Amino acid sequence: MPGPSTPITVGNTAYLSIMDERFMVQILGVEGNAIWVSFPGACYPLNGMGGRLEFHRPEGLSAYNVQVLRYADGQAKGIILERSESAEHRTHRTAWRVPTDMTVAVQLPDSDYRFSAVMENISADGALLRAHPVLPIRATVHMTFSLDREHGEQLAEGRVCYAQEASSMTTPPAQHYGIRFTTMNADTRRLLTLFLYHHIRKIYPKDVAAMYPRTRRRK
Repeated sequence: MPGPSTPITVGNTAYLSIMDERFMVQILGVEGNAIWVSFPGACYPLNGMGGRLEFHRPEGLSAYNVQVLRYADGQAKGIILERSESAEHRTHRTAWRVPTDMTVAVQLPDSDYRFSAVMENISADGALLRAHPVLPIRATVHMTFSLDREHGEQLAEGRVCYAQEASSMTTPPAQHYGIRFTTMNADTRRLLTLFLYHHIRKIYPKDVAAMYPRTRRRK
């Protein structure tokens, strides 16, 4: 639940970026991770659409990835959003991303439904997927992908941490999903570590050199 210093408080205003537009909304109610906000747009977003809720305060910007749960019930106007697990202003990535363009087969547990997604980047902690199907936040997904030709397909389980509409001209628009790895066997983890190490050295040579400086030998 939001802490005492959270800007997610009834009466506060924020900017909601969704459907390639930006709306000023007011917080009408909060219950756990569910946020009831006003919505001034003429066309309401569909359930499952991702967006970004921004609070501009004197001490800085606080931004949350959110997903539309439903319209407000009864006579009340507005929409119900579900926020992601953490705010941007206090989230610091511990793993470097490596850009990719892999095709990933995604399957939901206890279901035969499979679909393809594009993995736009990957790190030791997770991956960013782009796909059209709507996935709920915190949903578990099984992913099949190949890191190289030699070792074939790899399997990993992950959890949807956030969803946001991707900038796209396609209809319906694709969604970006931040996936956090939850289960991965030792062989896949070892292969991923080697894959990341190989590419990180090429992409961030100065950063790697700064982290592991060479010591000069004494003559």
